[in-house]
Amino acid sequence: MDFKALYITLPHQIKSFLFYFISYYTYKKRYSGEFNNYLQFFLANNDISLINENTSVNMTDEVKLLYDVDSQKKIKSFDIIDKTSLKEMLKKSNYYENISFNNSLSTSGSTGAPLLVPIDKDFLKFKFSSIYFFKNIHNCGVDVKSGNFFGRKIFNIKNKNPPFWLHSIFTNQVLFSQYHINENNIKSYISAIKKYKLKTIHGYPSVLAIFSEIVQKLNLETEVHKLELKNITVGSENLSNSQKQIIQSTFNCKVLNFYGQTESVVDIFECEKGSMHINESFSFVELIKTNTTGVFKLIGTQFKNSKFPLIRYDTGDLVEYDSSSNCNCGRNSRVIKNIIGRDEDFIILNNDTKIGRLDHIFKNAINTIECQIIQNIKGEALFNIVRGKNYSQKDEISLNKSIRDKLGNDFKFEIRYFNFIEKTNNGKLKQVINNIR
Repeated sequence: MDFKALYITLPHQIKSFLFYFISYYTYKKRYSGEFNNYLQFFLANNDISLINENTSVNMTDEVKLLYDVDSQKKIKSFDIIDKTSLKEMLKKSNYYENISFNNSLSTSGSTGAPLLVPIDKDFLKFKFSSIYFFKNIHNCGVDVKSGNFFGRKIFNIKNKNPPFWLHSIFTNQVLFSQYHINENNIKSYISAIKKYKLKTIHGYPSVLAIFSEIVQKLNLETEVHKLELKNITVGSENLSNSQKQIIQSTFNCKVLNFYGQTESVVDIFECEKGSMHINESFSFVELIKTNTTGVFKLIGTQFKNSKFPLIRYDTGDLVEYDSSSNCNCGRNSRVIKNIIGRDEDFIILNNDTKIGRLDHIFKNAINTIECQIIQNIKGEALFNIVRGKNYSQKDEISLNKSIRDKLGNDFKFEIRYFNFIEKTNNGKLKQVINNIR
């Protein structure tokens, strides 16, 4: 049995004792040393118009390279590489046999086997300082006590009694299990948020939407409003309109979006005015046109991670972008209109047409908590829905119409209702599962 599996089974007292040392180790890895310098770097250099000017914070050599015109020309001379090709190259080169894994991150593996990404110690601080730059501009820096509903299992799924959380003194966080959120336990979660005086919460949109739905179902909104959270931050999944609405109404605060990935080649953050900006200081980002007007592939180059530098890496995600868009927050970085999702998130019609941007089907489905599309046969699909408490026949009629408008009258589909939709190993909701390859 490995340590992680053993840790899950330990009694809470022993688990908390060990977590004290784990949290100290986590703090040293992420937030010590150069972390504050990198944070100041992002705060000072976040305006792309300042990238090549003198600022109070020196740019790292790796980041300077990204904004050198000659370097950009050389970067663009490389072929674009995706996760599948990268994994094949790594396997052939026996790369993993010659690298230390003291620090590494793993993708969720939602589209197959996960990709293991070695991280050098300095880059880990650089990566987390970018995240906390986003939090900082919303007044929720490292000094603000936060809760984190994250995907890894830290408690036995069979546990029925609280606590379902661990307090990290050094990182100023409370880590909550998302696997025990239900009607029987929801009050204990609310009490824990109150006990630890949390001011902000981070989590997957799907998890916080489920939490919110239970709160509303049990008429506990008043208790949650009394928590007076500053904001909610979300990431790792697409944030739907319905999810944003129910989370905001339940917690009575703003929901703020952050986009990143394990490979760490693109960071996109929501600013104070609600626009999604590319963090131009984090990496070199290219927006490559697709066959759909206004839709671009998201390609990133990252030199800062010395153990795993990536050049022209295809994140697999698509975004909507208009070069004429800007933001009155004062930043001149590129503004993304919408993060659509992965480019393999498509449905195949009978005539072999591939239809993406499927989030538009659920644009007006404000009374749904979770939505997932599964395709096993060309021209057909299953729509799995978790209903909100206000979901009615009117919503189903609207959803039927939206599906037909998007996919055509000859497209066969079935709407199925569930109390819960199965997640990936990392606890993420995959909105589209296409089993036709």
